[in-house]
Amino acid sequence: MSKEHLDLYLNDHLAGSVGALELLSDLIKETDPARSRFFSTLHGEIDADQKELKSIMSSLNIVESSTRKAAAWLVETFAWLKLRPGGAPASNIQLLQSIEGLLLGVTGKRALWQALLSCPSVVAQLPGVDLHRLEERARDQSERLQDERIKVAAEALKL
Repeated sequence: MSKEHLDLYLNDHLAGSVGALELLSDLIKETDPARSRFFSTLHGEIDADQKELKSIMSSLNIVESSTRKAAAWLVETFAWLKLRPGGAPASNIQLLQSIEGLLLGVTGKRALWQALLSCPSVVAQLPGVDLHRLEERARDQSERLQDERIKVAAEALKL
């Protein structure tokens, strides 16, 4: 992986985490207390993962792209507005689509940790970073999101 490719790759994942945290903040405010707690827990974990990613980027002398992060924020904002036309409360189908978006992002994050693990020259520059633990946490997040997605789908798609 070239330095330029690694820079783009990590900045894209950082931007994705910005969008995910924004979406989770909206879901925390817009859902019932039980789901709000679920999304709050996930928000805390993804925030911790984002901090790990920023630390990795710093260790590798990769500068954070404010343009990519701003673009992610805009995309998430427009997506949330699309899901809530006229500011209406989120419906179950909108909640389902939001959870599926988060699930895709967490799946991508897991792939990030796996990709870094496959590159010994990168791993060598990250002493003390437990990429296996990060990959496992992403797998766990994915499983919890999948469970929640199935519950919401049963509510959203029933006739």
